[in-house]
Amino acid sequence: MFDDTPSWFSIPSNDDELVGYYLKRKVDGLKIELEVIPVIDLYKFEPWELPDKSFLPKKDMEWFFFCPRDRKYPNGSRTNRATLSGYWKATGKDRKIACENSIYGLRKTLVFYRGRAPGGERTDWIMHEYRLCEDLSQGSSNFLGAFALCHIVKRNDHGQKAGGFCGEFRAKKYPKECHSNASSSSEENSIHVTDQSSISNGSTPITASPQIQRELTYRR
Repeated sequence: MFDDTPSWFSIPSNDDELVGYYLKRKVDGLKIELEVIPVIDLYKFEPWELPDKSFLPKKDMEWFFFCPRDRKYPNGSRTNRATLSGYWKATGKDRKIACENSIYGLRKTLVFYRGRAPGGERTDWIMHEYRLCEDLSQGSSNFLGAFALCHIVKRNDHGQKAGGFCGEFRAKKYPKECHSNASSSSEENSIHVTDQSSISNGSTPITASPQIQRELTYRR
């Protein structure tokens, strides 16, 4: 952890803050108030090696990283998610993160498997990968300069995330105008949809819960 990081600080768990503040500012090259999310080539490490790469306390079984997006094939937009010991496999459809009735970002849930596809052994390591829609166009010239925000979770023997969030997120630094309303990003495939009218095509958008606070401000 950085010496100047407050002891109460933790990364927020809701999708709107993760995408609307942290990922958007990283992709745009803007300063993040507290640089607590390291940039690593995530797929060069096994998931059990990632906790030592984190800047935040390790008591909670979840970690956040920015990862440069890499293509699996030279002329495609599919990301290479294989490690030396296994691979990350997507589960279900991408979740859309809405901002004022338009798609702002996407969240993909993946599970780590030991071995090689298709015969790998499923593990308790889960990843939620966030990316901005601006980075999704196939063949985009700036694809290799794009980042994804990866939320890594280690589940216990009962299928639940071990531990809880370390303190509260109190820094005021999120743009009010952008919000996706997910109840939580740390439970695999557990989004509860409350409004399906904002987007008519594709998978169901994530909608905000009434409890999400709108007090955070956008700092440039």
